[in-house]
Amino acid sequence: MMRIFKHFSFNLFLVFLFVNIASGQSKGNITGTVTGQKGQPVEFATVAFLALPDSNLVSGTITGETGHFALAVSNVSAGLIQVSCVGFTSALRQVSLEDEEIVDITLHPRSYALNEVKAVRERIKAKSKDGATTYFVNSNMKKASASGIDIVKFVPGIQVDMMQNVMVEGSENVIIMVDGIERSPDFLGQLDSELIDKIEIDHQPGAQYRSNITAVVNVLTKRKNSKGISGHILGEIPLSSGEIYSFPSAGILYSTEKVNVFGSYRGEFSYFDIEAKNTKRVFGEPEMVLDSHGALHQENWSHKVMGGLDWFPDSANQVNVYAFVNPYSNEQDGQVTAILQSDNNTGFENVFAKDDLDENLAFGGSVFYKHLFDSHNRALVVEANYYQYDGSRGTQYSSNYEVLSGYSDPFEKAFVGRLNYHSDLGSRWGLAAGLENRYRQLGESGSSTSDYQENILSLFSTFSFNADRFNGQAGFRTEYSNAEAPQEEVDDQVSLFPFVSLSFKPADKHQVKLSYRRSVRRPHIFQLNPALLQTDVFTQQQGNPSLEPGFNQELALEYSLLAGNQFFSVGPFYSKSTDVVANLTTMPNPGEFFVKPYNLGDITRLGVRFKAALTPFKRLSFNPYFRAFHLETHPGQLAKSHQITSEEKWAAEWGFGLSLRMMNGFSFSASGMQRADVHHIQSSSFEDFLYFVSLEKSFFENLSVGVTSAVPFAEEVTYQGHSLKGDGFIENSTDNILTSKFPLWFKIKYSFSSGLKKERIQNSDEFENKRVRKGF
Repeated sequence: MMRIFKHFSFNLFLVFLFVNIASGQSKGNITGTVTGQKGQPVEFATVAFLALPDSNLVSGTITGETGHFALAVSNVSAGLIQVSCVGFTSALRQVSLEDEEIVDITLHPRSYALNEVKAVRERIKAKSKDGATTYFVNSNMKKASASGIDIVKFVPGIQVDMMQNVMVEGSENVIIMVDGIERSPDFLGQLDSELIDKIEIDHQPGAQYRSNITAVVNVLTKRKNSKGISGHILGEIPLSSGEIYSFPSAGILYSTEKVNVFGSYRGEFSYFDIEAKNTKRVFGEPEMVLDSHGALHQENWSHKVMGGLDWFPDSANQVNVYAFVNPYSNEQDGQVTAILQSDNNTGFENVFAKDDLDENLAFGGSVFYKHLFDSHNRALVVEANYYQYDGSRGTQYSSNYEVLSGYSDPFEKAFVGRLNYHSDLGSRWGLAAGLENRYRQLGESGSSTSDYQENILSLFSTFSFNADRFNGQAGFRTEYSNAEAPQEEVDDQVSLFPFVSLSFKPADKHQVKLSYRRSVRRPHIFQLNPALLQTDVFTQQQGNPSLEPGFNQELALEYSLLAGNQFFSVGPFYSKSTDVVANLTTMPNPGEFFVKPYNLGDITRLGVRFKAALTPFKRLSFNPYFRAFHLETHPGQLAKSHQITSEEKWAAEWGFGLSLRMMNGFSFSASGMQRADVHHIQSSSFEDFLYFVSLEKSFFENLSVGVTSAVPFAEEVTYQGHSLKGDGFIENSTDNILTSKFPLWFKIKYSFSSGLKKERIQNSDEFENKRVRKGF
């Protein structure tokens, strides 16, 4: 009662102040009503009139018990009505005073993060809302993390491999967003973990997202207003010159009243010894065994520099310009021993020197504009993005007797233009709609006859409904695609991608969600490029420009429970992938192998997934994830003609993230993931369990040091392997990283700031850099 009385008294004082200031001047009138989301009147709400363009306070009042208000303003022709009240999110409405203005405003309840309420010891771990699951970042996770990449390792269902590629349930077709705007995974690597507030995962993204993605990860940061300079430096230093595994980053931001200027750097360095084993067994008379054993050294490096400018001309408009440049290389050089045996007799044994060429440069930029309208939560976003990639790739195997080689100079250019519009339709309904155009050209530099061009025009809309115990979203995306392939006729296609997500709360803290989505998987540059490459001593590989996209449908049911501070989620799912793009390995001649991608058939999966976000003790956070499914392959006619048959298998994957905040500023963390075997109609790929452990110590508020180890005690880890059956042969391959007993990397992070951080426009960085990585 005392708090309400103080709030009322302060607002009453403002009213008398504004009346005295405005006395004696010519006046205009603004009247209206303030209501809540369910239509109830909001009493004691503060209503202020701000003059444009400088947002100076001109007049103010408070609402009565019916929610009604009346304002008298003078000597201005336009301005903003700002309405605020305890327990509600503030609202802004632009008004014109040429005539008497009637303004009705709806306020939405404000959601308070529980760790900001003193009476609660720890914020909730997670919750499900609007089709997505939100995981709240607590102090345990922050103390055990240096960057955004470290934070997402603790989220159930998100997997991060040793090269810090982000996956969701084994899929790399994931959109990474920061504050609702698309970013690249590299941006997470240079994002200070202290800025992250919560992480949302949507396993069934709506129609506003492009049709080839399988999940959306939205990282939400804390928002503060300020001026000044801020930034951070993160260094990772290997303790052994033979095992270099480092992802340094740095960022700086300079803020003024209306402008932000920012820049950042993100590096990747991984130098390891690699053991590559490949065995092909050819059946017949005589039977042949072809063995290839490589002792290689991996040298992967990348430098990505990002920078841009944010401009806030007024409270209703935002503009951003952004650019990046990224040179990188992935090479494995060394010695390969090739042995051919026939009926247990060695036909030949030859030692080859393997020399990789891999030089790549990617760069691009974006322009982003957002306009907030005066009512109904309406917003318009316009974006334009450009991306270009140029590379030189190839491998040479040379011995005293022969030289085998294949080289390619691929390029890719892409442009995306997008327009999004969002508006509330009353207190319970919402609409999001827009259009997008994506164009890309790829091929071989200096050879226009090999160019592949694709143009995709998309229209999309989503309706949403929100009630007390029921909410839902439904929409569709229509895409018209036109492609031109070298020496191939490609038919135009019109594809429809529906989407539905329905959630019901049978009781407080219980939720059931049913969702359906159709998506597409389009071939990438290296699957389309027809250049001939030498992948090993016995094998050549070529892309296929006549590939068609594959499609996927998924139906999922999920039950979630928030029990105290613990979150649990479990449910079945079914998916069907059609026209799957996969490699077909053939043997044109005995001992010679050829690999080319085709649309080989369909794959169905039926299974169950479980995830949880737990705090067993105050200082301990544990987030497990598990998924198991029955898989069945259905080869198409081309695959059947090469003696490929249907298969049925069970597969499982699991992972966890653990963080422990100890005494005296120490923190311990561990994360691990076991990916399920991936089946590709003819072949299946696999990898070993990956795990990381880290110990860190914080000094003051802005300095932390620590050590990290990847796969300790393993000494040998299979990071990629595959097995396949062909027409008259089988193949088994494993690529292993060789490490010391306990590989260690030293980590140091320093943050600095000359003032509070101001909200930035998180511009788009959406293009997927499709690196075909060698090694990690």
